[in-house]
Amino acid sequence: MAAPSTVDDADFDKQAATAEAMIANAGNDPCRIVTAFAPASSLPTPINAEQTQRGVKVIAGLFTSAADSAPPAAAGDAAVLRQAATDLVAEGEAAQWSPDWLLKVPKAISDAKVVQAFTNYQKAVATTCGGATTTTP
Repeated sequence: MAAPSTVDDADFDKQAATAEAMIANAGNDPCRIVTAFAPASSLPTPINAEQTQRGVKVIAGLFTSAADSAPPAAAGDAAVLRQAATDLVAEGEAAQWSPDWLLKVPKAISDAKVVQAFTNYQKAVATTCGGATTTTP
């Protein structure tokens, strides 16, 4: 992961709000949800607990939306993605939203089952949406 940024809270909040709006506006359309991956996964590296919490909740929301919108080929992975979102928030709370915790890549999203479920989702979305894919947030 990148070194901590120096983005102030207002700028971080603005970028997080953009990602949140894209996720919310996508509804359960996997083709639209996949377009929200870029802004959600490219938030600046947080420098304080508030930014860490906001960023983690954006990613958790993205995973939940992916689970809710899973195409039939990835329907079996929805529960894994949904649990990853829950576990990510719990892990962040346990770490008191420390930016250092986030820099170490949380177990909730680096677990092999989660990575595989996300990969399966990407493949299913690419088939459903004509090639739209992304990388793991």
